[in-house]
Amino acid sequence: AEEKKAIELAREGETRQRMVTETSADAILSIDDRSIIRFANPATEEIFGCPGDALIGQSLTTLMPESFRQRHVAALARYLETGNPSMSWHAIELTGRRANGEEFPIEVSFAEFNVDGRKTFTGTIRDISNRKELEAQLRDLATRDALTGRGGGPVDRPVAGLGVAAAGGGAPLKQAVLPPPRADPGGDPVVGTPSAPAARHTQVANIAHQS
Repeated sequence: AEEKKAIELAREGETRQRMVTETSADAILSIDDRSIIRFANPATEEIFGCPGDALIGQSLTTLMPESFRQRHVAALARYLETGNPSMSWHAIELTGRRANGEEFPIEVSFAEFNVDGRKTFTGTIRDISNRKELEAQLRDLATRDALTGRGGGPVDRPVAGLGVAAAGGGAPLKQAVLPPPRADPGGDPVVGTPSAPAARHTQVANIAHQS
């Protein structure tokens, strides 16, 4: 009876995780130790413009700008050889490439685990185009003179309206200025240290492995 209950609970957990994966607004991908895509959820097509089934068996570099591809391959090979990460891979800001060739900003989180004795990586990829546009608008407003609207003004001068939108009514503009992005143009998502989402990624990867 206990064994049957354990099997039922395991199936329920798998079903819940599959639902999360299938309905996620973020792309969820699993790759092997050769950077070959083994799983891609439906949101992958919405973000990158390429059906998930068509990506299976393709290199992850397909979703990267050409200038990043060799860097990614070299970084992954180095990590597999040495086991020494060079950066965190939680919420990294990088650049993705859609099927039509358009490049756009993405936020990537990866986790590593083993399947049948081989290293596998599962990650979530979020399109942050809208967020980056908003950040650019806020920074542009932060450098404009409150009276003339021209660029080059002090960033700590209160501006009516912006304080309400970004920092609370009447707050100085400097409180609304966003910090510089944490992007690391020289980095690669598959050379970091396992982070908090690792457990979730492991469950997703198990689903991918069973698919």
